[in-house]
Amino acid sequence: VVTCANGRVATADARFVVHRCLDSVVVAVEAGTASLTTGVEPPLSITAGQSRSYGPDGPGPLLSQGVAVENAWRHGRLVFQGQPLDAVIADINRYHPARIVLWDRPLAGLRFDGSVDISRPDAALNAILRTLPLRTLRPVPGLVIIRSA
Repeated sequence: VVTCANGRVATADARFVVHRCLDSVVVAVEAGTASLTTGVEPPLSITAGQSRSYGPDGPGPLLSQGVAVENAWRHGRLVFQGQPLDAVIADINRYHPARIVLWDRPLAGLRFDGSVDISRPDAALNAILRTLPLRTLRPVPGLVIIRSA
């Protein structure tokens, strides 16, 4: 049983990933079957090869994709498919030695597509800077500020 952000995933035989995002959680089942409970509704079944997100508004639709994307971190990669920049930065912050922050709030909604190597967090940050109109400031050690270019 895994509990995360007002949700509960239970299983006897599944291999699955729980990915806590900024405003939602994604459950991706690689093998077996898991049961997701997010509130008063009956538990929802998620089987091998399926994923489902949930958040404050309840569960999202059952998807027959996304398992490979959610499992990529096990192989040293983060994969982003049209993710908002604030969510991308939140994931990269898990691996980067400095704290990365967005200076301009409107930047949060920019979308990023790409695959980055988590063992090279600066290279991951540079991949974002190459594809979006952004620049960084490093006013003190341990802090990276992302601003509009």
